[in-house]
Amino acid sequence: MKNFKAPEFEADAFNCPYCGAFSNMIWYSIIQEMPTSYKYFPFDKSFLSECSCCEKYMLWVEGEMIIPSNSTAPMPHCDMPDDIKKIYTEARDIINKSPRGAAALLRLALQMLCDYLVPENGNINDKISKMVSNGLPKSLQKAFDLVRIIGNNAVHPGVINIQDNPAIAYKMFELLNMIVEKMITEPKEIESFYNDTIPENQKQAIDKRDSAFKK
Repeated sequence: MKNFKAPEFEADAFNCPYCGAFSNMIWYSIIQEMPTSYKYFPFDKSFLSECSCCEKYMLWVEGEMIIPSNSTAPMPHCDMPDDIKKIYTEARDIINKSPRGAAALLRLALQMLCDYLVPENGNINDKISKMVSNGLPKSLQKAFDLVRIIGNNAVHPGVINIQDNPAIAYKMFELLNMIVEKMITEPKEIESFYNDTIPENQKQAIDKRDSAFKK
């Protein structure tokens, strides 16, 4: 996280949205006589930045990166539920323009993920507590609370300033994918391997053993 720098207007260097490398940027002002059909386009406020590593160009208009429009944030995990993936993707689409807005959307995605994992009444904090009581590892609990607290602070004045440190918002994408991997993907893979490998009579013996232990 400390080594990542999001694209920023007129910055000398940042992580290139094309090649991903932390690279020096060469800036050019676009000077052009405005054609009649483009008389409202702000050529005087338009700039190009060139990545010194891959030599590709980014178009900036009035301080915002227009091209490429694709985000540098990681793609959603393939096992992320579709409704959560939709919110995640919305956050990914706006991260370059509004890290604070993206962080707030990721907080919403986490709420939806908690509802998916713990389908009962209760707020996000209650559901994280429920997962902890059911054996959620401490490291994973911290991942949940990082996304929850950062997302909350993104829209309220506090000690975490997302706009001044957008790398925090980028890290939230990684954390959400990590939660999906640990809470959905790994159990699914183990269950599938178990069902395909263990003979039925031995499954019944295991179930009987575990039932006796619960008593």
